Amino acid sequence: MQRQKTGAVLMFLVLFFTPVISFGARIDPTPGSGTGSEETTGNQNAATPQGQGSDATAGQGTGTGQDSSKEQSGQDTGQGDTLQEEEQVRDRLQDRTGDQEQEQNREMIQEEIGDGNGAQIQNQNQEENRTELGKSTEEKSERSINRRNQIANAMQEMERIATNNGETGEQLKVMAQNQNNDQDTIENSLEKAQKRSSVVKFLIGPNYGKLNEVEKKIQEQENRIQQIQQLANQLNNEGDAQAVMEQIKIMNEVKAELKQELEVERQGFSLFGWLFKWIS
Repeated sequence: MQRQKTGAVLMFLVLFFTPVISFGARIDPTPGSGTGSEETTGNQNAATPQGQGSDATAGQGTGTGQDSSKEQSGQDTGQGDTLQEEEQVRDRLQDRTGDQEQEQNREMIQEEIGDGNGAQIQNQNQEENRTELGKSTEEKSERSINRRNQIANAMQEMERIATNNGETGEQLKVMAQNQNNDQDTIENSLEKAQKRSSVVKFLIGPNYGKLNEVEKKIQEQENRIQQIQQLANQLNNEGDAQAVMEQIKIMNEVKAELKQELEVERQGFSLFGWLFKWIS
């Protein structure tokens, strides 16, 4: 029993002190071995001074070469950046010049198109004015022909009625023929007055001489219509009287249209129209 305890104590001591001894040996090495290492290292350092000089010289040479390379590389990089900037500036200037030329070309094209459109619009307006003038002239001619036909038809109808009404009928026939003749005179004079250009009208006014002839003939027609109406009241046949009254209505409509045409021709400003109006 006692031996077992003693063996256990020894085992404990061995296990406890073995790590301690190992740790101490690592911390405090033997003096002989440390000194020999230092001396060996010192001898090696002393034996190679030239090597250190070579290393220093090599280090200096390497440092100088590296610095020179860096400076040369920096200069090359700076020159490259300067050339790149100059190229960029030239590119921008070329782009601006190209944009300006394109803008000028666009403006020139627009001006040419604008001039072309202006000339086209002007020609179109002139063509429209000529068309309107042509239409106006055609319309006036058509109205004139229509009035002539209306009065001619009225004359033929009254001549038919006149054959059955003796002396009254003969008077009616003569008046109808005179009415038709005056209508031709009116239309011819009005047509000549309407042919005067706007420039001439602006300078000397409308053709007052022809317009005065038209006005005089219209007044004669109006007086004649009243006489025809009196003759219609003298007719024994009521149907004939009614037929004459219908022709009188047509002649009054033609007369009103002529007065309107006459008024239109007299309108407008003129520089010396008052003088030519007084002369005529």
